[in-house]
Amino acid sequence: CSVFDAAPLNDDIIYVRNNPLIFDYLENLKALSDYSKAHLNFGKNLDKQAFDKNRFEPLLQHCLGFDQFRAGQLEIISGALNNSTMLGLLPTGAGKSLTFQFPSIIQNGCTVVVCPITALVRDHVLELENFGFKRRAAFINKDIVGKKREHIHRRLQKGKLQYLFVSPEQFQSTAFRSFVNSACEDQLITRFVIDEAHCLSEWGHDFRISYLTLPLTLKRIGPNVPILCLTATASVNVMRELQIEFDISDENVVYTMDQSRPELSFDVKITADKDASLKEILEKKIENDLVDEDKAALIFFPTVNGKHGAFEKLKLIRRTLGSEKVGLFTGGEPKGWS
Repeated sequence: CSVFDAAPLNDDIIYVRNNPLIFDYLENLKALSDYSKAHLNFGKNLDKQAFDKNRFEPLLQHCLGFDQFRAGQLEIISGALNNSTMLGLLPTGAGKSLTFQFPSIIQNGCTVVVCPITALVRDHVLELENFGFKRRAAFINKDIVGKKREHIHRRLQKGKLQYLFVSPEQFQSTAFRSFVNSACEDQLITRFVIDEAHCLSEWGHDFRISYLTLPLTLKRIGPNVPILCLTATASVNVMRELQIEFDISDENVVYTMDQSRPELSFDVKITADKDASLKEILEKKIENDLVDEDKAALIFFPTVNGKHGAFEKLKLIRRTLGSEKVGLFTGGEPKGWS
């Protein structure tokens, strides 16, 4: 099934691209699987001399509050300021968002960021407002309609918006594509950013159907607007597919791969009774003073509703923890919430 910009998407259909480059990619898939990450030498030819960190770090500190760039950030920023289409792979916590925040401080126009997670979008906007970009950042999703959406459109058209965050599904709308196309023609949009870019790939573990149309759609509505793809989660196969889809050369890929996280440890528990195990773990943490006002514990569930959803398990957690404060975040209101 071919996918076009406004094609209705069905989760029961397997979507594939008909880009001939993909068939070449698939033929070489086995070879790519054996390709060692240690031999990837991306980003080696980026001209960092033209973007010396000593010139940018005072601005970084003044506007965003950081003393220096982290590994990989300056290379991505340099490419972005050269108006190159880039792919940046930085570990979680390595500052991916700064790589699109900083260029937008220097360049005129609005950066449009495609992000699949509503909570993350809100965090991005709040972070920018805390940095001092009041009313310069906004987001659009399915809940932003009518006058609210029109107000955001007007702000962008007047050049008063530096950052606009959108869900990938927005590009399924003819009206939204037309709005973005018009803004690109008026040179109001400086850059597209694809956050969590691994979602575009069928080989990525967070594959989103709405990402499939993005490469051709963005090239069609903003042919002269550079694109920055960012991810912390991409195998070599996924990286290569992103390069093919967005026509990114090896020289424009920045890859930092020290993924060690010594502060983290993992324990896998196999159990026939998850509720009993969860209760036992929580009781031990309380007994050892590992949960209090200064030490939070985060518990993730695969769904919001249902027998094994976060809302149902909230009751068990509250009974177990007693007087300890327990909150719930699900992105949307659970069924039966009051």
